[in-house]
Amino acid sequence: MTQLVDLFSTSWTPILIALGLGIITLVLTKALLSKQQENPTAQAKMAEAAPLEKKDMTAAELAEYNGTARPEIYIAVTNIMDGKTSIFDMTSAKDFYGPGGPYGLFAGKNASHGLAKSSLDEKEVVGDVKALSDAEKDTLHGWYMKYASKYPQVGTLID
Repeated sequence: MTQLVDLFSTSWTPILIALGLGIITLVLTKALLSKQQENPTAQAKMAEAAPLEKKDMTAAELAEYNGTARPEIYIAVTNIMDGKTSIFDMTSAKDFYGPGGPYGLFAGKNASHGLAKSSLDEKEVVGDVKALSDAEKDTLHGWYMKYASKYPQVGTLID
């Protein structure tokens, strides 16, 4: 009887382990693939959406896109490298940038000054970016690059 147990444990153990790992891998792969099909990523949703027509806006026009007057939430940020101020659609992050969100005070505004100063003070949000220190300009550039890589640009802020 001991020989039978020894034979079973030595010859079947690797096969049972391989079979168990194969089943676990199959179940996990199937679960991940079905989740991916049920919940398309934000990038896939953006690709399916109609392409946004870029539009130049004044500060007064931008102010309408604050999540209250209109459902869309736009924020303008200056690119220190070329001096142009791009407008980004932040609607997908309305929990952060919409009414009541921690960064809601930036909605519908040129938030460059506030971002550069790392300030959530209403008085600091809008201001002259030319008067920023080099460190603040670097901070602003970091924010611009983040927004440019993550959110659709919908236009340019004009005077």
